[in-house]
Amino acid sequence: TTTLAFKFRHGVIVAAD
Repeated sequence: TTTLAFKFRHGVIVAAD
């Protein structure tokens, strides 16, 4: 689940930004 975690984290960063 490395890709999933990466995508989720990236989404959070984008949402926060």
